[in-house]
Amino acid sequence: FDREPRDAIAGLGRKFELLRRQELERTLGRWPGLDAEAIEAMDRLSQSLVAKILHDPILSLKANREWHEPGHLSMFRKIFRLDEEE
Repeated sequence: FDREPRDAIAGLGRKFELLRRQELERTLGRWPGLDAEAIEAMDRLSQSLVAKILHDPILSLKANREWHEPGHLSMFRKIFRLDEEE
């Protein structure tokens, strides 16, 4: 598995984790009275949702060698705007 696809996958994970945490914090800020159990449930829910959303794009990138070509990999990075975060 080439380094560049691995880097794209890692960048995708970082971007979506940052978005997940930002949205979770924003939502929790609107409900200051939530107990720890509810907060943990929302955290697990958001982690699960992000994992499910990213599953197919990551699987596709890993499984399809044509995505490893520079032009295709560049398009993958553009679709997810990965170069804007770095």
